Amino acid sequence: MRIQHCTSCRSYQHYPRPICVTCGDGRPDEVEAAGTGTVDSFTVVHRAGEPFVLARVRLTEGPIVLTHLTGVADPRCDQPVRLVEGSDPPVFTGSDVIGSDVTGDDVIGSDVIGSAFTESDFTGSAFTGSDDGL
Repeated sequence: MRIQHCTSCRSYQHYPRPICVTCGDGRPDEVEAAGTGTVDSFTVVHRAGEPFVLARVRLTEGPIVLTHLTGVADPRCDQPVRLVEGSDPPVFTGSDVIGSDVTGDDVIGSDVIGSAFTESDFTGSAFTGSDDGL
């Protein structure tokens, strides 16, 4: 999958445009995307045949693509996905690997996707009804 990369501000964008939408610089370069990302949102369409999963995927580089999600029995938000090789238009499927870190090692979805909150985040006065001076 090809996306655009601006050499001036180093941002990525998809779909192709004549200028960078971040800084307005001239035509950005085309680069090959990593082919990984996470599901931002999805819907399951139940029509004749198998259910069709339409998903909004945020690529590892940042841009968002609207795509078909296949091979995922129970889709969910924040689910790591990868590009199905050779698919045109792009189709994504489930994946535990969502990219690589600065050392080149694979980053597993559970390493970065998990509970962003702890129990203590929900014990303040807004949740218990007490007034602790807040």
